[in-house]
Amino acid sequence: KDSVLLTAGLKAELQIDILPTGALFFNGFTEMKHGGNYTALVNNSAGVSTASILVTVLIKPKLKLTVSSSTPILGNEFQIQCRDSEGDPLPQFSWFYNGDEIISGENGYMIYNQSEDVSVLSISQILFSHTGSYKCEAINTAGITTKTTSVEVLLPSPSTPIINVISSNGSNYAGSVVTMKCVSTLQSSDLFSGELTAEFTWKKNGEDVNDAADSRVTISPLPKNGLTFSTQLRLSPASSVVDSGSYTCEVKATSDQNSSEVIESDTAELVVEVPPVNVELTPTSVDIPNTMPYNSLNFTCTASVPDQITSPTVFSWLMNGDEPLEHGNGDVIIINDNMTSTLSLSPSNPGTVQVTCKFDVHLPSEDPMLTLLHNATVIVRGPIPPVLPINIEAVHIEYNSTIIQWTTTEITYTPESYYVKYGTSSNNLLFQSATLKGSDNLSTTDQEFEIKLNSLDHNTVYYYSVVSENQHETVESEIMSFQTPKLALLQIKGGPFRGCIDGRILDGPSVKNFLKEKVSETIREKCDCSFPKENLINATLLCTETNSNTLIYRSYAIPTNELTSSEIIAILEAWINSEPVVVDVVAEISFDGTCNVSLSSLEDPVCTTPEEPTVGRVDESNNNTFGSNTLILISVILGGIIFVLIVVIIIVGIHSYTQYRRLRKMRNRRVSNNYLTVKRESSFVEPPPPRRTANRQQWEGDVSISDCPAYLYSYKPKTEEPPPIIERVPTPGIYDSIDNLSGGRLNPRGIPNPIITQLENENSNETNDDSTGSSVMS
Repeated sequence: KDSVLLTAGLKAELQIDILPTGALFFNGFTEMKHGGNYTALVNNSAGVSTASILVTVLIKPKLKLTVSSSTPILGNEFQIQCRDSEGDPLPQFSWFYNGDEIISGENGYMIYNQSEDVSVLSISQILFSHTGSYKCEAINTAGITTKTTSVEVLLPSPSTPIINVISSNGSNYAGSVVTMKCVSTLQSSDLFSGELTAEFTWKKNGEDVNDAADSRVTISPLPKNGLTFSTQLRLSPASSVVDSGSYTCEVKATSDQNSSEVIESDTAELVVEVPPVNVELTPTSVDIPNTMPYNSLNFTCTASVPDQITSPTVFSWLMNGDEPLEHGNGDVIIINDNMTSTLSLSPSNPGTVQVTCKFDVHLPSEDPMLTLLHNATVIVRGPIPPVLPINIEAVHIEYNSTIIQWTTTEITYTPESYYVKYGTSSNNLLFQSATLKGSDNLSTTDQEFEIKLNSLDHNTVYYYSVVSENQHETVESEIMSFQTPKLALLQIKGGPFRGCIDGRILDGPSVKNFLKEKVSETIREKCDCSFPKENLINATLLCTETNSNTLIYRSYAIPTNELTSSEIIAILEAWINSEPVVVDVVAEISFDGTCNVSLSSLEDPVCTTPEEPTVGRVDESNNNTFGSNTLILISVILGGIIFVLIVVIIIVGIHSYTQYRRLRKMRNRRVSNNYLTVKRESSFVEPPPPRRTANRQQWEGDVSISDCPAYLYSYKPKTEEPPPIIERVPTPGIYDSIDNLSGGRLNPRGIPNPIITQLENENSNETNDDSTGSSVMS
């Protein structure tokens, strides 16, 4: 064949057999490869003979149609290509539309041969009228072949839809509402005048979402904006198990009987999470007594869930893990308010119990129940006595007060109260301080307390203990002690003194203040330290019976951090026994060294009688604490005293005014009466009464009351004119007493002396330490 020897292999390929007769036999003579120039070679002994024959194979056309677009869009160019891949000889092509032959150039059709074996049907602007069935027909000598395709003209394609997952705070939680929105814009065309609309389809994991089969799912169109259409997929409530997955949205444009191709969105992954829920229970640990009202428990359970959660939530309370607590059962009170639940109860049996707050979130049925538990431990204590206080100490010890400090490490049972018992004997603590209430917070630890003890005696050893008490028991600390500082007792006798006439001290406040200034100034100068005159307390001026122009100045001196009582006494002794000193604008003071003044300290007391003034019981700041443990009783007593004082003041005022008018009528009816007037600085301190011995009056123990030469000399009052000598006229004694009470002073003619009145007014204006009053010694 074609000058190639037909071997066994080639014969098998061509499916040709050589018969014994010498003929060629073709099995399936239908392919182009069988065509060719066949030559037969015959030989014998005489030689070789050949003969040739040309074989031509005729094959029907084999067609393939190719369209330029499977989805021809209205107004676009469109082509159908018809290709013959096997026909021999080459065929002739014809085109038909719905059975009618297409004429090139008519109805927008163009037909041309792209090559000898390819024919093309072209439409430059396809219309809806071009929708139909198209057939390509090819004819050659072997036969006729046809190929048909259908063409549907579509509306312009919508834009690729976009899916938006609408979530709160960027998270989608089970039990919340999850919304997805799909948006697409349709395309218009001048070749179309109908109304366009959009059809959407939601798919999850490649399968259609069926809102009719699931009540939680809602698919609904949203209002359009021009040619922009949108749809919404709503999951309410969303499930973490069912609703998580890959979502797509498909859209196509439609109008009457026409539609566009389907456009699919990109995939949107939706992950529905189990919501984060937090539960807090306060308190988580409670230690309470088993007695009312301190065993009242109040628990607050607060849950927090994301705002978008719409699933129902439920609070419940349990005792010891499995025993439900119901509102109204016994003393149990449960109040639920949105995301907060409160529990109130009052356990009375000692022991340890566990209270549990349970919070359930009812998620969709496909999801598991979301339950959170929070436990609190409650220790109920039986009666326990208070713990003994520690670090007990007396601090800031003054001559008449101190502060007791201590620490209470814990509150064992109920709130505690505290007071201090104290006295001068360790076997008999007679006094008791005010009661101090401790904290109501039973969990308080290491509380520090202090109580001030007032009205103490100087140079005295006091014993004390701290008492703690609760509702069950009272305990008392060990007895401890402290000692108040010593005070120096000063006694100075002076004269002649122009202000002390007939036993009555005129201008006494000025004299006393002058002496206090001089004493304190001298101490400061001698020790080169601080010593204010306020450290001289309980100052008193006394007239003596033996010499009306001689007075006695008495006071206590409070030691300082720089001076002891003995040092104060030594400084004053040296000063008094030195050369005459001090010339003042108010007075001149000179000293006679031959007569030592009586100065006494606590080591060598001079005044030892029971009537001696008690220093420690005077609070210079007028803040007196009497050690009562009952404030109510003190309030009642003070109120009664104030009421009585008001009544007395009114009565005395009326009485004084009446007597004054009577005195004016009886001014000449006076009688001489020797008496002793005592000036004192404070109504809180009563000087001892005069003691009558050997037809004279003196202060017991005051060895200075004698005919000692004068060492306080020539005190000059502000008024240089000496007070007049008043002659007394026999008058009933009652009027003399009234005269002294009113403070008046009459001359023999019954006319008040203005100088004396001025001096007495100065006396009555004295305040604080120098305030004094006149009294009648009857």
